[in-house]
Amino acid sequence: MSGLLSCSLTNASVLCSGKLIPYHSQASQPVFGTLHNCSEPCNGAFFSQEQVDILHYSNLVLSCLSIITGCIILFLYLINYCKIKHPEAPIYYIAGLQLVISTMQLISGLYGTFNSMSSTNSSSDSEGLHCDDRYKNHFNESILLQDGGDNPFCLTIFAILYYSFLSILSWWTVITIEWLVTSIKRKITKKKYLYIISHIAGWSIPIPFLFTAAYLNAVSGSTTEMTCWISRRNESLYQLAFIITPLSVSLTFNSMLLLLGFWINCKKGRHRNSLYLSSRNEEVTIPQLARVSIYSVLQLVVMGLLLMCYLHQYWYQRDAEINYLQFIVHKHVSSCYPHATDNHFMFFMTAILRVICFQIMGVVLLLWILRRELLCRYRCKYTNNNNNNNNNSNNNNNNNNNNNNNNNNNNLNNLNVSRSSAGEQSLSLLTNITPQKS
Repeated sequence: MSGLLSCSLTNASVLCSGKLIPYHSQASQPVFGTLHNCSEPCNGAFFSQEQVDILHYSNLVLSCLSIITGCIILFLYLINYCKIKHPEAPIYYIAGLQLVISTMQLISGLYGTFNSMSSTNSSSDSEGLHCDDRYKNHFNESILLQDGGDNPFCLTIFAILYYSFLSILSWWTVITIEWLVTSIKRKITKKKYLYIISHIAGWSIPIPFLFTAAYLNAVSGSTTEMTCWISRRNESLYQLAFIITPLSVSLTFNSMLLLLGFWINCKKGRHRNSLYLSSRNEEVTIPQLARVSIYSVLQLVVMGLLLMCYLHQYWYQRDAEINYLQFIVHKHVSSCYPHATDNHFMFFMTAILRVICFQIMGVVLLLWILRRELLCRYRCKYTNNNNNNNNNSNNNNNNNNNNNNNNNNNNLNNLNVSRSSAGEQSLSLLTNITPQKS
């Protein structure tokens, strides 16, 4: 493959054939597809400029929307902090992580857009997909690198994004486990160490993946989304190891837990108003467990769509990239061909769906939380009204009872008075009838 593509693997300074941009990877790994020391010739190799703009600005708009929803969720969490308990509390942690992801996406997108617009060189022949300071005199400046680990800013963006993404997966698993155990046992053992273990698992599981990816320099930039993410080098093995594998394991495990929990609940046919106990010895009603299960199902759908996007990219787009680069090298073309691949529209739709899946969960969480708040307020109001009505009824009954007692007392008093009068009259009659002494 490397011989056909006329790209040297031994000398990093040799220029690539055609319009490929020479790029030296210190690890001697393919930078783009399977090409060593070569990069994509321009931004429009697989997407037209219009499609790139749609992807970029869609990411910015969805990031802003997700940030707004995240701030609303954070406000609701702060004002209801004492009322939000397990197993619903981790859902608010996930909302906070989604807020962090959207913020980083917005920062990197705006920064990349500013650098791209401020570039002095905008000719199509010099547009590079990922450039650094070594090529700033020849290509557009950008913070996004093929080897993202060489750029501290790009590496920082990647670290925050990747850690938050994996933390969402780990906390989702913790939520599903707590929901299943609570549904089966009707209570969770009242031990504080379980609460600590859930936090350790939720926050520490992503750390080994993050350090491994940073150590292998599996970081690259994207001009379509203007952010730093897992690289597609080494025939996309990095994406397979650091994205597809964690997603697949999390989806499979959570799907099994959800199916098991639904089967057990349907089999036992628990009553809607029955009460369970949580790890803090507080009441958890069936509607609360139902809300947690609804969230888990929504998360399952979103993560499933995201996994499908990455699998499509891994299976099809990689081959299309290689074929396109072969076309450029052999034909020695002088300009980019955005529609050189047959499935460019499918790749574009996959990229759009991937952007939506990354950002839409914040909106879904807001709708879920608002529904929870409205239901809780309605139930509290309905319960208070019922209590007031019951109290009023009890008061009325008490008043009626008091009135009845008063009436009974009056009747007794009247009866006693009548009896006393009758006795006095009888005594007087007897006195009158008694014969007098002579």
